[in-house]
Formats: sequence, C-alpha cells, structure tokens
Amino acid sequence: MEKLFVNDPFVRVYEAFKKLYPDNDCFCFWTDDLKDAHGVTLFSDNPRMSPEIFISADLPVKHAVEILAHELAHVAVGADADHGEVWENAFEAIHQEYCRATGKGEMTE
Repeated sequence: MEKLFVNDPFVRVYEAFKKLYPDNDCFCFWTDDLKDAHGVTLFSDNPRMSPEIFISADLPVKHAVEILAHELAHVAVGADADHGEVWENAFEAIHQEYCRATGKGEMTE
C-alpha cells in the first residue's frame, strides 16, 4: 500500500528509529484498552518474536507521535533497560533524528 499521508508523523518517527536501530523491529497498534498508560511496549519471552507497541487511540496525534517515540526507545534498548540513562539516550537520539529529518524543532509541533 502506498502512503496515504506524505507527511505522516508516525511513519517519520518510525523511519528515524529504523535509521538509528536498523536491526530492531516491532509491531505497532492503536488500542482502546489502555487504562493507566498512553502507551506500552510488550516483549515476548520468545527472542524471535518482535516487541509489540500499543498506543492509546484516545490521544491527539501530536501527543501520540511522542508516545510512539517513547515506546520505540524501549524497543531500541530492550526489555530490561527501564527509563534510565540508556533509555533516555535512545529517546533523545530518536527525537533528534525525527527533528532533523522533518525540519521541526519538536515532535509536538
């Protein structure tokens, strides 16, 4: 399928992630089922299974893009990294690559 939106921010943030972490894959889903979070990343016990990212369908697009970048940073650093310095560095790298590629100063512009 061709891209529906030429400037799709979700595609752009995923492209930033893949440029930085080309060997990492995941599946992303919209969901109405998140109660206590805006996004979540689930890692399988099977190392051959790609992580799954779930983003709340109730979020405005400008916030959902940043939540996707947040969850992609979890995929980049793995299940055990939590929100420490390694995760922060991955999130910042994805954010900076997205901004560089789009010419925007922030994801939420």
